[in-house]
Amino acid sequence: MSNEDIEKFTEVGGLSISLILWAVLNSVIVMMGAILVAFFEPIAAGSGIPQIKCYLNGVKIPRVVRLKTLVVKVFGVICSVVGGLAVGKEGPMIHSGAVVAAGVSQGRSTSLKRDFKIFEYFRRDTEKRDFVSAGAAAGVSAAFGAPVGSLAAIKTTDRAVWLHAQTNDRHTCKGTCVGQD
Repeated sequence: MSNEDIEKFTEVGGLSISLILWAVLNSVIVMMGAILVAFFEPIAAGSGIPQIKCYLNGVKIPRVVRLKTLVVKVFGVICSVVGGLAVGKEGPMIHSGAVVAAGVSQGRSTSLKRDFKIFEYFRRDTEKRDFVSAGAAAGVSAAFGAPVGSLAAIKTTDRAVWLHAQTNDRHTCKGTCVGQD
């Protein structure tokens, strides 16, 4: 294709049509992701970091660590990225890690209505919170490629585990060693 062909195509409005088509297609893809999140699992909206921080601090947020939330978040992020939006990977990775860890700790799925009869000891709220904290740390590690740095990031996020550590004997050393105030 020569410069003359490009100039002729531009003069007849060909590039304008291409730009409009590009914008419409991207808008449709982004709209599909937005509809999926808005109507199927609204808790999957956003990065997920504030929701996980609240969960770790003892705030009960319905469906924040459910399998359906993870699936909707993954497809929503995919639609956002394919649609051309500037979406960071850090928040969804942290939320995804927390959801996977919560599912592993429970040994059951309320979304699939299936109980695998494993890890029943870890079904207590404090144990589940420990697993969610570890999953969020794994998400930080995966997002930034910094396994040791993820521990410091989660320490600042995970106030509930550190605060209840002072009443739980096996965590007292962990809270004291890192200089918990």
